[in-house]
Amino acid sequence: PLLRPTLLLTNENNHVFAKWLHKQPDQIAHWVLYTRYGEEWSTEIVDKKETGKALARTKNGKNLYDVAVVAIDRLGNESPYIAKAVQK
Repeated sequence: PLLRPTLLLTNENNHVFAKWLHKQPDQIAHWVLYTRYGEEWSTEIVDKKETGKALARTKNGKNLYDVAVVAIDRLGNESPYIAKAVQK
């Protein structure tokens, strides 16, 4: 099974930079990035080569509260997810 990725969040002015890493990068087919603005979660499938993304602090008038990421292997198996709350 895939190991849990590592997720780091860095505050940068009007953005939060999310960076994720994995101890088994050769087994990753893609990532699933989850963001929560207000009470609404969004899901984005991210290419395996991408390991970071700048996220707006607000979207449609709602604040960014949580970020989570999951690694997916070529067979569709998911790693345990890692989630972090965004610091104000």
